[in-house]
Amino acid sequence: MYKRKFARKALLSLCCVLSATALTAQEKAFQNGIRQGRVVVKFKDNPNIVKSIRSAVGKQKAAGEVKSFSQIPQLDQLSRLLLVNEVTPLFVSNPKFSKRFEKEGLDRWFVLDYDASQSPFAVMNTLQGIAEVEIAEPEFELIQPTYSIKEVDVPKLNPMNVQPVNDPLFPQQWHYNNTGQTGGRKGADINLVEAWKKRMSANPVIVAIMDQGIDTGHEDIRENMWINEAELHGTPGVDDDGNGIIDDVYGYDFGNGYGAIEKGEHGTHVAGTVAAVNNNGKGVAGVAGGSGKGDGAKMMSLPIFGSNQNKAANAFIYAADNGALISQNSWGYNSPGITSAAFEEGIRYFTKYAGCDNEGNQLPGSLMKGGLAIFASGNMSADGLWYPACMEEVLAVSSLTHMNGAAYYTNYDTWVDVSSYGGETPGGLEQGVLSTVPGNKYGYMQGTSMACPHVSGVAALALAELGGNGFTNEMLRNYLTLTTRPNEDNYNPMLKGKMGSGISDALKSMTK
Repeated sequence: MYKRKFARKALLSLCCVLSATALTAQEKAFQNGIRQGRVVVKFKDNPNIVKSIRSAVGKQKAAGEVKSFSQIPQLDQLSRLLLVNEVTPLFVSNPKFSKRFEKEGLDRWFVLDYDASQSPFAVMNTLQGIAEVEIAEPEFELIQPTYSIKEVDVPKLNPMNVQPVNDPLFPQQWHYNNTGQTGGRKGADINLVEAWKKRMSANPVIVAIMDQGIDTGHEDIRENMWINEAELHGTPGVDDDGNGIIDDVYGYDFGNGYGAIEKGEHGTHVAGTVAAVNNNGKGVAGVAGGSGKGDGAKMMSLPIFGSNQNKAANAFIYAADNGALISQNSWGYNSPGITSAAFEEGIRYFTKYAGCDNEGNQLPGSLMKGGLAIFASGNMSADGLWYPACMEEVLAVSSLTHMNGAAYYTNYDTWVDVSSYGGETPGGLEQGVLSTVPGNKYGYMQGTSMACPHVSGVAALALAELGGNGFTNEMLRNYLTLTTRPNEDNYNPMLKGKMGSGISDALKSMTK
């Protein structure tokens, strides 16, 4: 199923797909979702101008002292009027992949900090009138979500009930194996038990979790964390592996600009669905959590919320440059029709270059040419152009209940690719999705945020089974979208054709 292409509207704010509240530290910097005193600019392809602007990078000075930093008279004049005090690159380049980085124009993006008393909209309008400027947009606010989570007690392992896995909370994960245990419809699940009979190993697939941070030390997650060994055994404060990022052991917090991963409830819950460790006698199971022999998918934690939000688009560049082939995204913008050009370029870079060399050719040993970004459709119970999920390049996931009906909150439209299980907790918390939460705990959540990682986990299993030389991201997309189970009898007639091709089916997705 192919998506329509849409015109992009800029200059509006970002938020997570579920209810959210702004971070206290950001309240002074942002107004109505727009960062004051900062604009993001992409210049047209002129090496001399880019070189000139880069010469001003790092020269943080008092307001108004960065008076002439380019070969563009209009821009330098504007710099003096705006009291520009700092110019920094938006994207961080990995020297190993500098050729493709520059080919895609990522070196032409810069951040300009100026006197915050000036309206960002007036500044952007002026910038867009300069011939050498290709794009000017504000820094959009990504709002870190807060949720109500019902934690559950973990029963002791029953040695007589070890099939198909011995994780004690597996029987409560109806979204994997629905036997009617919550009063739902039998078989309203992703058909995971049958899929596991074919394959449980998802090694060596790396899934990048763009979200809050993962609790990397969680007893049911830590064995399936991606680890940058050079940084783990390197010197703190040093870029030991030379990838342009410092202290990125389990990933990197692009939202705040440092290597330490701060655990979050939402990010940890999403990660557990993708690849909580299976058959370890603890907690829950993960879709691509492996067989208990160290063969689960590896998760890279790339938090995108925080005080350094203009750099969050780097998460997609980092994921592509450091081995991830699947990007898991349970977030989106807070209104239809709005987007960020910088984030779009990051997503397209990941789609084009994950698993590839500088020329865009599949790397030897890579399971896939190109990456697949998977996005939640959103929780506004509406149609419309909800970005980034509606982008042609990504795979969008809407949400179902334990009865196979469309969840009351799910977004829907013709650009949705597949449906999976996000649950509904108003009818009973056990009707939500059960997964990991920080502190070696477990709990229920609902949302398209919960449906999306089911598909990311299925994608990891399918890629491990089918991938190899010559396998492409478009082939993986087809396996995920053209092998779904029909579900027309459980939809509101008004949603026909707007919930994707059908229900994500783990077994069918990995079967040639």
